[in-house]
Amino acid sequence: MPKDYRRAYNIIDLLDEKNDDWISKSIYLAIDNKDVSKTKFVIKVIDLDKMTNFTKYIKEISWYGQLSHINLMSMRECFIIDSKLYFIKTYAQFGSCRDILHSNPFGIRENLIAIIMWQVVQALRYLKDKHIMHRSVATKNIYICDDGRVVLDHFCHCISMMSDGKLRRQIYDYDDNLKEEILYLAPEIIFQNTDGYNVKSDVYSLGVTACELANGTHSYANLDYTHILLIKAQGVQPYLLDQTQVSTEMLEQSDTQTEPFLNEIKKRRYSKDFHSFVACCVATCVNY
Repeated sequence: MPKDYRRAYNIIDLLDEKNDDWISKSIYLAIDNKDVSKTKFVIKVIDLDKMTNFTKYIKEISWYGQLSHINLMSMRECFIIDSKLYFIKTYAQFGSCRDILHSNPFGIRENLIAIIMWQVVQALRYLKDKHIMHRSVATKNIYICDDGRVVLDHFCHCISMMSDGKLRRQIYDYDDNLKEEILYLAPEIIFQNTDGYNVKSDVYSLGVTACELANGTHSYANLDYTHILLIKAQGVQPYLLDQTQVSTEMLEQSDTQTEPFLNEIKKRRYSKDFHSFVACCVATCVNY
């Protein structure tokens, strides 16, 4: 890519910007000037001089180059100009599932969740066939495109089950960067024991994500890091909140802040199949 990349792309909006002691990045919405259909792309610009974890981005770039599936986010190109790293990626017009929840705080409809889950499962099946774990299935990493496609993004935590040409049944890898996914990680990933973990742990994250889409919020969203660890160590499983789950205790403890949410829960009823799907996904045997 030449230094006059701005002639190739017409930047039309600033989507996000972050500038602190750890990283400096800007995310732009742009159009390819040579594309008659005016296809939109996202340009992420990262200042390498302020980057503290360059390895993370190198890994992600590598995975983009290896993976190709209709339900996985694609990278059009990547290049460095001076001290800036540029990612050019597909633009998802409807944003992430987390963005959708911002405008739907009580959750979204079951039939829409089913469509999203089905397409994410196709992405995970593709990764499984390649013996790859995603380890970052979450609402913030699932995007909705204007053509109806659902794409899974954020590959910096991906890890291969292959080692020295051999397929490992279990892996034991855990690094500090995974802490940012603590809400969605399966207990067996967080609490390393001799059993390790495998691609089934992505299914747990899928179930947690389905709960968040249905409930409107993550089950542990307001808990601190230590409390989350304790709950997962005890084997407490997320579940769908609908009228079948309303208890006397919930009604007695409701206040002016929780009452609107509780009223919404009392009005909805999810199907048995949806409840079973979530229960199967998050089922885990914790023995520490």
